[in-house]
Amino acid sequence: MRIPTRLAGLPLAPLIVAGCGTAATTGGSASPPTTAPTHSSAAMTAEQITAAMQHEGFKTGPVTAYTATTDPNHLLGRQGDYTSKTEWGGSDGSHFNSIEVYPDAAGAAKRVQLLGAFEGTFLGDGYDYLNGADILRLSSLMTPGQAQLTDADFRAAASG
Repeated sequence: MRIPTRLAGLPLAPLIVAGCGTAATTGGSASPPTTAPTHSSAAMTAEQITAAMQHEGFKTGPVTAYTATTDPNHLLGRQGDYTSKTEWGGSDGSHFNSIEVYPDAAGAAKRVQLLGAFEGTFLGDGYDYLNGADILRLSSLMTPGQAQLTDADFRAAASG
């Protein structure tokens, strides 16, 4: 049976849409995602973690705290998806980084696994770091060293 060309990619559409929404999408090969949870900050929101990072001197551009209405991925608040999300640009505003907080570590791990499916594609060009129920997503414009330092700041902030 022959599938019309315009429908050939349709089964992949949900996967592509799930990975879209920010410039920083998946764990690149330069620095694989951290998968061992070190702390679950289910009590902290993405906004609180971002503010704690800023309080400790981490520099961000303007921060956007998404709502279910403004979330470009349309995942915020849906069953099994993140409960809060923040996003900020790099100092030059050309790339985006984010924090997603899930209700539990299993939901966050599932998201990182989904994002990993985009590695090596135009959608999968960043770094993803898993920390319990929290995910730090960073742009590929960061060097591996910058990404690791940001991950350390993220983990310290998330641990309270």
